[in-house]
Amino acid sequence: EKKTMASPPTTRPLVALSSDGKTLACIPTSPGGEAAASILRVLLFQADTGTLQTTLTHRKKPADTSTTLSNPLKLLFLGCDLLMVLFSDQILTWELNRGVVTHKITPKSSSQSFHDACAAPAQDMIYALATSSDSSKVQVQQFNATSGKIVRVVKAGKGGGASGLGLINNNECLVVRQEDQVRILRLADGKKVAKCSSLNETNAGDQNIAACETMVATISQGQIVLINGQNGKKTTSIPLDKAATASAWTSYDLWKQNDNNLILLEGEKIHQISASSGSVLRTWNCPMDGSLEGQYRVGFGSSILALLHKNGKYQVATERLNEKGDGDEITVAWMSTDEKLKSDGSTKQSQKRKQSGAAESAVLGPGQTGGEAPISDGPASKRSKVEELLEDDEGEDDDDGEGGEGPKIPTVGERLQLLREALDEEDRRAEEEEEENRRDAISKAEAHGISFLPKQATTESLGKLLEQGLAAGEEALIELALAVRDEEILKETCEELSDELLPGLLNALTARMAGKGNRFGHLHIWVSALLKTGRMRSLAHLQPLKNLIEERLEVFPDLLLLEGRLSRMAEKMPRAATNR
Repeated sequence: EKKTMASPPTTRPLVALSSDGKTLACIPTSPGGEAAASILRVLLFQADTGTLQTTLTHRKKPADTSTTLSNPLKLLFLGCDLLMVLFSDQILTWELNRGVVTHKITPKSSSQSFHDACAAPAQDMIYALATSSDSSKVQVQQFNATSGKIVRVVKAGKGGGASGLGLINNNECLVVRQEDQVRILRLADGKKVAKCSSLNETNAGDQNIAACETMVATISQGQIVLINGQNGKKTTSIPLDKAATASAWTSYDLWKQNDNNLILLEGEKIHQISASSGSVLRTWNCPMDGSLEGQYRVGFGSSILALLHKNGKYQVATERLNEKGDGDEITVAWMSTDEKLKSDGSTKQSQKRKQSGAAESAVLGPGQTGGEAPISDGPASKRSKVEELLEDDEGEDDDDGEGGEGPKIPTVGERLQLLREALDEEDRRAEEEEEENRRDAISKAEAHGISFLPKQATTESLGKLLEQGLAAGEEALIELALAVRDEEILKETCEELSDELLPGLLNALTARMAGKGNRFGHLHIWVSALLKTGRMRSLAHLQPLKNLIEERLEVFPDLLLLEGRLSRMAEKMPRAATNR
């Protein structure tokens, strides 16, 4: 698993990539170069499309005077659903499913400061490198990511300058960088396994490390030194990319490309490294577009993801390493609005072609081009009376010809009355259609040998029906199951459903609410029961529902304003009729 090194305190954005390579997170900088001391913002991008999914915001409580949010040191994913932000005096853990900060982790002692951190998602652990102002001792403090509690302290030697921390050898060993050495400690008992000495670098910001598999990268005497994590011996030295501009600066990073090779990213250079020998196999150049203010890169497999900064805005671009061709240069460029829209449109079409049902469409919220949720409530409905009335309004000024009286144009009051009648008629038809769909679903269920009545449902019968419907993709069975409205039964059924069926159920609920808004009043009970299980762990599964809600909320203020105007007009109508 990839391990990303910490960025030194700087005005540059911090960037991190989720363990599955699907989400890129960024802490942007303010125009003045420093984030506000009381507000922390994190941008989340969908890696494959570069689309901004959401912005997470955390505000420090006014009563909290002991900490500041102005200088984050590192941004790191713990798996796919938990984000960690490192400060010198605290670590914040952010649960992406709920979008909230779950824990504020502080050093064991008030005299201690954090310098770097790494994580082991499989063990649900966070490791933080700490030193004390009143002691020369260096510690690695281990915390449980779920509870935020300290688990133990590992002694990591003495002396100042501790600045880098990583995990190697299948998360069995800790790597600690100090002023002139790298220590490798066995995690089980804290014993030293190996040590690499004779390192020298005066810039403390360059003493961090990048660790992956059995390899460690660090800086010494103007070079990147690769160290074997099993014996502590140096394997390769690579001159630093001194030609890289400050705005193109990228923290050197090391990750697994495949079973045989690693990728080392440094400055504007990308090196392919042999995992067994540590030798450089190939090097690519990745120069920065001169029109950009900054370019900050991370990687996953054979993909290079670049966060581009221009005119105070951010974009994410992805390029693949070309191993077979002769080209040794990788270029990522800022896309204009037109190019971005065209790219997003192509992505949508590509995603639609990958779906099994050609007639299915996607639930896409504001700024979201991924996380598809098929809508399967049937073909598009016929034009409603409400639509016809609104169209008549738009065409009422048409000229009927010279000398002709033309059709009689209804008054505002008459038009409002017609609109009310049309809405009531559509509500009645919707209820009749829902009842007809329920009867049809019962008939189809009986054809499958299932006898099920929603009002007589039990947790067991509803669970079996949902399992069969979701596993087989049988919409009739799912529709019949969703007709159940007993909240206690829904809660118990959702808690007992297997994890692999939960995303499919949420997808079915989101699609139905998007297709017919009047179903939200009933289906939100299902959504609430499903989310309360606490087992929806992927942001990709929740994003379509989040987008749908945001889309509805965007127009809600306008609807309230319109409703107020209609109410005032309706109040005047009886008086106007009396006066006539």
